[in-house]
Amino acid sequence: MPVTPADFLAELDAWGIAHETIWHEPVFSVAETKALGLAERLPGAHVKNLFLKDKAGAFWLVTMLEHRNVSVNALARALAAPRMSFASAEELRATLGVEPGAVTPFALVNETARGVSFVLDSALLDGRFARISAHPLTNRATTAISTEGFRAFLARIGRVPRLVDLDSLDRGRLTPAGGCSRAPAPHVIEARRGTPRPSTDGARKAAWTSSSTRKARRARAMAARRPM
Repeated sequence: MPVTPADFLAELDAWGIAHETIWHEPVFSVAETKALGLAERLPGAHVKNLFLKDKAGAFWLVTMLEHRNVSVNALARALAAPRMSFASAEELRATLGVEPGAVTPFALVNETARGVSFVLDSALLDGRFARISAHPLTNRATTAISTEGFRAFLARIGRVPRLVDLDSLDRGRLTPAGGCSRAPAPHVIEARRGTPRPSTDGARKAAWTSSSTRKARRARAMAARRPM
């Protein structure tokens, strides 16, 4: 049977890992989490999690900062993995023992078969944040523990994450201050590749027009010199 949220929090206590938990209405997205003001109530890094399945049938749990905007295809290329897509709700329940909306690194406590590759945003453990917040196996609560407590949790369950620098893959880093995320306008991209040259057809047309004008001028000049 999967570990329940209550059992998980009791295990943290038994392991001597300090934690702070806030219970709230169910949330299913980062936007809903922000609407509850959880970042202000639980300072530190808040995460989002992707439970993926690659083309070869292997499962991946990817935990990253909640504001990241990283495509699954780019992630697969960075990991040198086969093409990935989201795993089904049934596969999530069978593998991590949680419901959709409650995907969390803490669910690795249920994954004893070691069949899931765990990928972690390196920014979470590089000293930028004092605490990491994630769901304690339910999307009705959020639990914060220190980064050292998170390391201790992983050690307790015998998991070593694959740390990946996601800064270069984060499309959200292109977002202008106070603006929305968007790709550079196509004409700007083309301008960076070099100054456009006129087409060959256009050049030929311009040359033909210039030649015709000169011939017309010569004909008018010769007519003016003829005796009446």
